[in-house]
Amino acid sequence: IMTFGLLSPNKGIETIIRALPRILEQSPEAVYIVAGATHPHLIAQEGERYREGLVGLARTLGVADHVRFMNRFLDQEELVDLLQATDVYATPYLTETQITSGTLSYAIALGKPIVSTPYWHAVEALADGVGVVAPFGDVGSFARELGDILSNDLKRETMARRAYRAGAPSRWINVGRSYLDILQAVRSTQQQTAPTPLRTLARPSLGAVRRMFDDVGMAQHAKFRVPDRRHGYCVDDNARALALFALLARDGDRADPEARLAYTAAAFMNHSWNAEKGRFRNFMSYDRRWLDDGGCDDCNGRSLHALALMAKHAPRDDLAHWAIDLGRQAFCHSGEWTSLRARAHVARALIEAESIMISPQETCDVLVRTREALLAQLAETGDWFEPTLAYDNALLPEALIRIGQRLSDRETLDAGLQALDWLTVRQSAAGGRFRPIPTSGFKGGEHPKFDQQPLEALATIEACVAACAATGGDIWADRAITAFEWLAGDNDLALPLANAEDGGCFDGLTISGANQNQGAESLLAYHLASAAIRRVMEARHIRGRET
Repeated sequence: IMTFGLLSPNKGIETIIRALPRILEQSPEAVYIVAGATHPHLIAQEGERYREGLVGLARTLGVADHVRFMNRFLDQEELVDLLQATDVYATPYLTETQITSGTLSYAIALGKPIVSTPYWHAVEALADGVGVVAPFGDVGSFARELGDILSNDLKRETMARRAYRAGAPSRWINVGRSYLDILQAVRSTQQQTAPTPLRTLARPSLGAVRRMFDDVGMAQHAKFRVPDRRHGYCVDDNARALALFALLARDGDRADPEARLAYTAAAFMNHSWNAEKGRFRNFMSYDRRWLDDGGCDDCNGRSLHALALMAKHAPRDDLAHWAIDLGRQAFCHSGEWTSLRARAHVARALIEAESIMISPQETCDVLVRTREALLAQLAETGDWFEPTLAYDNALLPEALIRIGQRLSDRETLDAGLQALDWLTVRQSAAGGRFRPIPTSGFKGGEHPKFDQQPLEALATIEACVAACAATGGDIWADRAITAFEWLAGDNDLALPLANAEDGGCFDGLTISGANQNQGAESLLAYHLASAAIRRVMEARHIRGRET
């Protein structure tokens, strides 16, 4: 027989000790184990007087050899071992106001026959023959029920099976399944709201972008929708913002109202240029202190691409003149930026600003070197440029596609298309839904679902739009739209990330839902993706195929 838990008078242990003489008449080898330390509050008030009284009672009744006190804390593993060796479990509490008993739950989950007083939890848990209920303090009833169970193998085994079945819902695997069932039921019955039409989603308000700007530039991170000034600013995001304003001007879309923001982003980039190092500084604290002398290759390549877009599509002539001047300075150092993504950004920049910021001959020379570097890396590693998929992945095949198209090099174009096809297949979930490469990255094995970020959707959309422009193939337009629909909610969690009404976008999908923060990278990824997808929609409209 076993009882466990912190020892205190309300446990009713003396009821079982008083019943032991009669129990031993039926089962002479019976042993009663009382496991657990004395309650610390009781220790503080009277020490071990209650436990010593129980020991004295057992001696007086002549059953001391059949009572074992384990006066210590038992960890879960030891407790489960002890319970599994128990024939019958007893909870002889003295009052009914015991709302719940963890010890009783353990015993039921392990399939132990139980004799208990009728406190509230026991009355409910032991219904339908799961256990036996004896009146409070009734020594005779406990002696009779415990003795009967110990001496009757069939009854004991029958009660054990009932208890084990009754405990099944409380086992963790079943608790988890119950939660999933509830969530599925809620999901299936909740009112479904109509998804935002893609044409609406592709023309977002710039409210969220404006919210992230101050007189210095665009803040890097946000806490929910509020700019988080602790993280300051970075040239990466201000370059993306500058690129966005250039594309809006290209499309004749809200160019004039956003000229002020374009100047602010341009001023940030102008200040970030470190002529001595030949690099753009990347990180600035909120108190306007630069935190580095020069950013990584990738951020420099991205900055040059933004300058190229502004040189070509600036909403004001003076912004175009500024972009050309700074772009030429940066281009002179671009040969020092050797990472694959930096080279890809530079290639896109030169194609964009050829004959405006860069001469055709300079453009061709750099594109040839970039083509050779990308193809050599692709040949060395097999089906992809790097050992693993990382971030901004589709930028690499996009560069080959644009280079192949500009140089009229079919082999390079095909290599880019093949690599992009390989990537998009790996970014496809069941049913063709877009599932971007997570921040953890991967190449072989099963696709790790989370965390998914808008930057990967943007890179995929821009690459597919470039493939569509190079080939005229609707398959690439379809893949671009599929990636854009990820932002609308066609994703693993069926949660919309982008909001056209204010132009906001969550930072990504995590295993527990949407990341509620709305940082600059995610906002701009949504807006830049919108600018790219509008070109696909317009092309389809011209050809008579509505999206």
